[in-house]
Amino acid sequence: MTDKFPGFDVVRRGYDRGEVDRFLRGCDGGPLGDPRFTIARRGYDPFQVEEFLATLRAGGEPRDTDRPHPEPEHHRA
Repeated sequence: MTDKFPGFDVVRRGYDRGEVDRFLRGCDGGPLGDPRFTIARRGYDPFQVEEFLATLRAGGEPRDTDRPHPEPEHHRA
């Protein structure tokens, strides 16, 4: 795979790699429902991640400023 593999960005944000791979394998057959990935590691604001994924699903190209940023320490459980 190359650096252009669309799952890298999603997995890097903490979602389970196997779930992302399975979802992306099914993307070439037509519309799919909203993905529901398990968060495998913490560190990003879940709301920012969901907004970022919604932009990708809608066919948009997120700007760098749209990318999720790590949660402040006081927000972590």
